Amino acid sequence: MQSSDGRPIYLDLKNIKLPISGIISIMHRAFGIILSFSIPVLTYLFTLSLQSEDGFNQVAGMLDSGWLFPVYFFFIWSFVHHLFAGIRYLLIDLEIGVEKQIATKSSQVVLVAALVVSFLLTLGVVL
Repeated sequence: MQSSDGRPIYLDLKNIKLPISGIISIMHRAFGIILSFSIPVLTYLFTLSLQSEDGFNQVAGMLDSGWLFPVYFFFIWSFVHHLFAGIRYLLIDLEIGVEKQIATKSSQVVLVAALVVSFLLTLGVVL
């Protein structure tokens, strides 16, 4: 970006106030990256669990730790948020919910719904 006289504009990222739609967009991208990088780990665990009964017991023992609740919640939340935000973006591509007020409301719905569904799913996995 440049100012009207051609000089570059200094953007202080700490002072930029993103709307909730921008925050949801950044989270959607970040969670997509996290999910992509988790594929090799999950594939390894799945393969190990299918190799033998001992491998299955080893994976079950690793995943049965109570301290992993925050990790489960984070990965479930990243998946659910990415799914809900992706549906929101598909609707926006169809020009549904493009208006500012509706876009803000849909961003809030994505954030709250993803957190609630993730918490319920995490409880289901842990219990």
